[in-house]
Amino acid sequence: MALRVVTPPSDTPVSLIEAKAHLRLEESADDAYVEQLIESAASHVAVTCERALMQQEVELISVSPWRSDGAVRLIGGALHNEADLVRVAYLDGNDVEHELPLTSCFLVPGGTATPAALFPKASWPTMSSRPDALRVRYRVGWATAAEVPAPLRHAVLLVVSQLYEFRTPEVTTSIATSGALEALLAPYRFPSI
Repeated sequence: MALRVVTPPSDTPVSLIEAKAHLRLEESADDAYVEQLIESAASHVAVTCERALMQQEVELISVSPWRSDGAVRLIGGALHNEADLVRVAYLDGNDVEHELPLTSCFLVPGGTATPAALFPKASWPTMSSRPDALRVRYRVGWATAAEVPAPLRHAVLLVVSQLYEFRTPEVTTSIATSGALEALLAPYRFPSI
């Protein structure tokens, strides 16, 4: 199973102004550096929680549905509704690609700590045994920074401040083990597959 980004997010969950306020920076000499830190921090939070923060289009590439109930677990973030589902395609037994009509599937939206699941309305067609036999394209993440839950936005700010403060590899505390950061992220982590 693989997840690839088709269309990356066009924004970050925290603005430069917010990050500078958190860092108590008034000068603009470090603006470009702080913007890089915001991107790195947002990526760290997203990877730690196994969810996209800002809206992006991704494609799940997998072998045919692997759960006994026929569900395909859509990793990468919470899908908010069926409009977030873009395309479902599969390879048949002869390795020929077919697109399934979206009306032949139904989506069970994910929650705070549970990924969405895609089910067939009848049954899945016979698929190739190739590891890339099933491709599901969908949008994950929040549409605007204001929609990203406050704990996740604050976690990004905490990581930005740690990266800004400790610019050398010799750090006495690890970002990954920060108690405050862990407390902010815990409710938003998806359980590992």
